[in-house]
Amino acid sequence: MTLLREIQNEAAQANSDLAAVLRKCKILAVRLKSQEFGQWTSRELEGYPDGQQVPSYRKLNAQYFANFMNGSWNAPKQPFLWPALGKDAYDKLNPVEFRDGVAKAQALSDGAVVPRPDLGLLVQGKMFPDLNCVGAWMEIGGNEFQQFLSAVRTRVLDFVLEIEVANPNAGEAEPDTEPVPREKLQPIIQNVFHGSIGNVAQNSQQFSQTAQLGIGAEELSKFINEFRAHVAELKLGPEDHKRVDIQLRTMDAQLLDEPNPVIMREAGRSIRNITEGAIGSLIATAAQPSVWTWIDSILSQLSK
Repeated sequence: MTLLREIQNEAAQANSDLAAVLRKCKILAVRLKSQEFGQWTSRELEGYPDGQQVPSYRKLNAQYFANFMNGSWNAPKQPFLWPALGKDAYDKLNPVEFRDGVAKAQALSDGAVVPRPDLGLLVQGKMFPDLNCVGAWMEIGGNEFQQFLSAVRTRVLDFVLEIEVANPNAGEAEPDTEPVPREKLQPIIQNVFHGSIGNVAQNSQQFSQTAQLGIGAEELSKFINEFRAHVAELKLGPEDHKRVDIQLRTMDAQLLDEPNPVIMREAGRSIRNITEGAIGSLIATAAQPSVWTWIDSILSQLSK
């Protein structure tokens, strides 16, 4: 079996050791003489240093909670109310950039709870003015890590499939040979590792975020209101209902100002992942499915 086929087979398996797959990719990078591919595999294995921009798939959605109490009342595990805390606070804390290597992400595939005592001052007096904040923390769901790992596997698989088309024996290249000419290799790297991440304005901070989404702020606001008005029809369990509500609050906070398209898309993807089956059933069986057909179309646009 060729090195390319080994990598393909292992990358396609959700339960394979992704770190081992990436180590094989490092061998492939040397044989391709691709410094850029080798650097990407090293960063995914070892992590991204502070100050180094991380790919969008490493920006994870987090949920923030705090415990409040006074002499008479106790309010445990209250989700942060972003409209009360302000957009600046939300933008500072969301999304979370995961900088560690893939091995740690695999170890956290069931989720992570991270104490954040530093956030006590942020929420004190703003969410429950008469209660004291006695603890704050951040939770990142296992699905966030799983989606991140899936994105890495997909990029590996896409890359080696493209390389195999160019040269099926590229993984067995002898030293001092060029198995894939640079003029063919560079467009493959660009397409797999840059083009698919999204049309992010790397060199300019001034661009219309709603234009990037393809959905106007007014329509997004309508989506949030319609979803809340009809969410009971989905008959979600308590945990899923809470997860959806947190994502809707995230979108609310973004609409206080010009929304960040990455955050809005990730919130839309999370809602779709949670509700896709229930929405599909409603579209097929509801007496008036038009609302859910429209909601589903908005979620589809956000998930692109």
